[in-house]
Amino acid sequence: MKTRKFKILFAEDNLEDIKKIKDFFKKIEAENILPRKFNLNIVPTLTNLKEQDLLQYDILLLDLNLPDSSTSQTIESFIEVNKYLIPIIVLTGLDNEIIAIKSVEKGAQDYLIKTKLSQERLLFSIEHAIQRHKNLVTMKNQAFIDPLTGLFNRRGFLEFSKQQILLAKRDKKPLLLFYIDMDGMKTINDNYGHNEGDNAILYCVKILKQTFRQSDILARLGGDEFAVLAINVKENEENLIKERLKLNIEQFNRSKTIDYELSLSLGISFFNTKTMNSLDDLLQTADK
Repeated sequence: MKTRKFKILFAEDNLEDIKKIKDFFKKIEAENILPRKFNLNIVPTLTNLKEQDLLQYDILLLDLNLPDSSTSQTIESFIEVNKYLIPIIVLTGLDNEIIAIKSVEKGAQDYLIKTKLSQERLLFSIEHAIQRHKNLVTMKNQAFIDPLTGLFNRRGFLEFSKQQILLAKRDKKPLLLFYIDMDGMKTINDNYGHNEGDNAILYCVKILKQTFRQSDILARLGGDEFAVLAINVKENEENLIKERLKLNIEQFNRSKTIDYELSLSLGISFFNTKTMNSLDDLLQTADK
């Protein structure tokens, strides 16, 4: 029978709790009927946790009382922001129903109390959390992803951008929002057909992906309208991004891939924590 392998990230600073969980996994590996192997990586602080590539792991076990973060900060600045990236199980000494409900509401798959934990309960929680998270990601993709381009749709853009704005406010980091229209879309559809119109949109997406970073949030808001929320940018970086986009469009048009040229109209707004308070502010400013 094939061994199931789990790569687990454990955010915990208490040595006794770390030993307890390690012993649980050793017993599960030794005693369980179904063969399993657990690879455990331990980080002691929320800062260390945020430095991890979460997509490398199958699941996160998270203590809410880390040395550099309060319970509420851990829930709001980590669980809520990363709930779609990795299944999260809160593993805590806090036997508090209010905190448990809040953790699950913000995106945790389960809430386990250390003093009441058994190896059977831990294994059950891990198995089910991973499956529930897969279901969550599937539903997210159906609800948040534009089927033609694979980018976020309007709903997905609003959902994920609001999280980034919350982080930007907290960390006092800048954001740039780009509102982008394809020019001449009606002419392309009329002269070449709607299938070619879809191809033009996909060529535009390719140019946007070349221009922006993987960490930026790209979306097709509808029809020939796009939005990009650029993360961790400097205020003077706006012109660099505009120039990069211009060069990528010119390079594409010189390639003569298609019988017409692509052209984009661009509006930009800069997130300032002192004056702008919402995503709607950014969108309205960029649209104007």
